[in-house]
Amino acid sequence: MKIARTGWETTLFVKSITIGNVKPMTEPKHKDILGQDLASGNYVAVPHRNGLHICSIIKITPKQLRVKSLNHTCSWLKYPNETVLLSGPDALVYILKHAGK
Repeated sequence: MKIARTGWETTLFVKSITIGNVKPMTEPKHKDILGQDLASGNYVAVPHRNGLHICSIIKITPKQLRVKSLNHTCSWLKYPNETVLLSGPDALVYILKHAGK
């Protein structure tokens, strides 16, 4: 490592720095309250205030899920243990009926 000083400037020359083992970022694995794996794009039931909302998962963070309600334009951060993955024909009919709003 060299430091060159010329007037008001200070320049630091570094060949290379290795900082431990760097692993590529992968999407965290989360499970809902029933133990089912969650992924981006899945539909889940989420409690919010005094109601239950049907939402889609738009982003998975290391601790929480960013979910967007089908009936509202806003999104919320929810812990995975507060969600239930929706599957089956009844849930599919509801999602298809309300997704266009």
